[in-house]
Amino acid sequence: MDSVPTRAHGEPFFLAMMLVLAGLVVAGFGPSFYFPDADRSVLSPALQIHGVIFSLWMLLLITQASLIPTGRYGLHKVMGLLSLPLAATMIVYGFIAIGDAYARGVDAFGSPEQFVIVPFMDIAGFAGIYAAGLLFRGRPATHKRLMLLATVYAILPATARIGAVYFANEFIGLILQIVLFLAVMAYDLVSRRALHPATLIVFGLSLLRVGLLFGIGPSAAWADLVRSVLG
Repeated sequence: MDSVPTRAHGEPFFLAMMLVLAGLVVAGFGPSFYFPDADRSVLSPALQIHGVIFSLWMLLLITQASLIPTGRYGLHKVMGLLSLPLAATMIVYGFIAIGDAYARGVDAFGSPEQFVIVPFMDIAGFAGIYAAGLLFRGRPATHKRLMLLATVYAILPATARIGAVYFANEFIGLILQIVLFLAVMAYDLVSRRALHPATLIVFGLSLLRVGLLFGIGPSAAWADLVRSVLG
């Protein structure tokens, strides 16, 4: 529902959140990708390409969030069209990265088979939320939340890296992601006096992912399925 009025020239919260997300991505992948002394040899070519694509996505989001406050709506719509091939490429390379991570035996959150749930849900969820954002582009309050929430939903690899690199605990990444969702919820309550349906739905999907990670992930049936597909 977009019945609650929004600021005519955009809401600074959304640009601020995009900048926070970009900062988390840099902090998480800086040691292996962004920093001048980064050891990029630890990343496969597929992961390096995926990193470049996701970086472009973050730059696009920041640009888009910057255009609305300045009233440049036409350019915002044109840039939105550019997001289609970028998002599609990011989704394709995301699935390639899943196979790459499994082949390398990445076992964060448990076994390699259990770990696969996280990036699979990330990509599938991102694709669905992004598609919904396009469908609701005529409803600004819903559209901008979905675009922000699609990225919050997909930010777990970066926050998990922050947990692993700086705290030696990947589960801190889950806490950081929940904090991001809580920030959006708090903004909803302050600006709208109610949680926006888009916020509730995407947060629910995030909780579902956690449930699948610890509910289905450790099962033998899931392990057999992953091995049959990626083995």
